[in-house]
Amino acid sequence: MKSFDMASADIQNIRAAMNGRIGEIITAVIGNDALQTIFEQPENNEKYIELNKQGKPSGIIALDLGIIDVETKNALLVAQAAERTTLNAEHAMEIANGAAPRDEWNLSPKDDVFKFVGSDRDPKILQEAQATWQLSQIVLRASFDDKKEAMGEDSTLLKSDPEYPNILLKAAANYYAAASEILKNKGFEDAATKLIAVASSITPENAATIALKPHDIAQQLTNHERGFNEMLMSTGNENMIDNEGVLLGEKLSRLTEGQTSSSPAPGDKFDKNM
Repeated sequence: MKSFDMASADIQNIRAAMNGRIGEIITAVIGNDALQTIFEQPENNEKYIELNKQGKPSGIIALDLGIIDVETKNALLVAQAAERTTLNAEHAMEIANGAAPRDEWNLSPKDDVFKFVGSDRDPKILQEAQATWQLSQIVLRASFDDKKEAMGEDSTLLKSDPEYPNILLKAAANYYAAASEILKNKGFEDAATKLIAVASSITPENAATIALKPHDIAQQLTNHERGFNEMLMSTGNENMIDNEGVLLGEKLSRLTEGQTSSSPAPGDKFDKNM
């Protein structure tokens, strides 16, 4: 069996691992289970478990132990953001096809899980990928439409659009491909093959015709939020103005500003401007 065929057969396992802890991702993609073992056997690794409880990310622990280096960690986090973006896009498509939103899909785009998006310590590619993931959460919530009770009071004003999920899927495939290229350059050939197989599997069929990017969605979000505030101002309801949505839209627009709309394919070189 060819290596690409083997990777294709493992796509679901890779995607499932991407929703776990960084240790599970390292195990599934890189093939090193040292970090995962630490968290599965806490009685033998109390020092690291305590550090993690105190706020030290498990990815940093992996760096300290020499399990992976910084570039590899960042590549895996890019792939993780790509997977989370993919799931949100797929859920939005399910809702568009009549499925009811699930409670576990209803994560607020202002949740603490997004607090490190745009961190100055991260490379641009990781900032972009994570900003796209946060934006995909907003798109998913917008797809709830009339089911406002599921959205909560902190929902944004972005309107659902049938093209948004495919735009996000195309971007997610690019980020999976970007992570693959980084790992290939680090010498992880098998891991790179696995991720490019995932990228190929999630690329929408109409990818070549998709010109818009998540950056365009972020700008739409910003415009909607600004427009709503202007309406409040013009109707004498200045006390109701909330700039939080505008600021979030501006942040996501800035972080995704350099994205391209190129579509990856197995074996293609990835456009590092994405």
